[in-house]
Amino acid sequence: MEGKVVTDTSYSLLELYQPLSRILASLHSSPLSGYSLHLKQHLASYWHQIDRRRLSANWLNLHHFFQHACQPKTSKKVLAHLDIHSGKVLLADNGTLRLLDWEYAADCDLAFALATLFATNSWDENVQSQFLQHYCQQLHAYNDFYKLNQQVLLWQSWVNYMRMMWYEVRWMQTKDPQYIALAQPIRIWFDLIINSDSRNVLRG
Repeated sequence: MEGKVVTDTSYSLLELYQPLSRILASLHSSPLSGYSLHLKQHLASYWHQIDRRRLSANWLNLHHFFQHACQPKTSKKVLAHLDIHSGKVLLADNGTLRLLDWEYAADCDLAFALATLFATNSWDENVQSQFLQHYCQQLHAYNDFYKLNQQVLLWQSWVNYMRMMWYEVRWMQTKDPQYIALAQPIRIWFDLIINSDSRNVLRG
């Protein structure tokens, strides 16, 4: 496909929120893939791959919560990409966007997909609201802005835990300290205890 990955252009994904909302509204109105995201199973799988030296009582309690708590209700089940950031979006000369690398794509709740987009790109509440308002105006899109916004908020902690666990697994697989650094803000958000081994890793 012709075009450039957004990271290789002068644009940021934030500046492209209008065409991005259009392409996502189109994607989310497409037929389901038949492959559903089973979030708790993913979290359980991640749990068996993390560095045991980094565990704490708080983390054990947190994991127990996410394994046994009821997930937010589904607003609308959609086909979602689930890994959208500047390195996964192709920008063509005519301004159209294409999504790359569908490794994590699955059928899931629309609000979960959008919460993942917002968390992955560190968009603040104002940007999220602006994006959702534009998204809800698109053809065939879920158009109840207030309900969708509330659902996104309900999924926030689930998305953050999924992301933190993924970073922790990648640290265990690669020993690349960037993954410890990426997990750190989320660990702080969850008020998790960092042990001495983790501090040593962060110091490099």
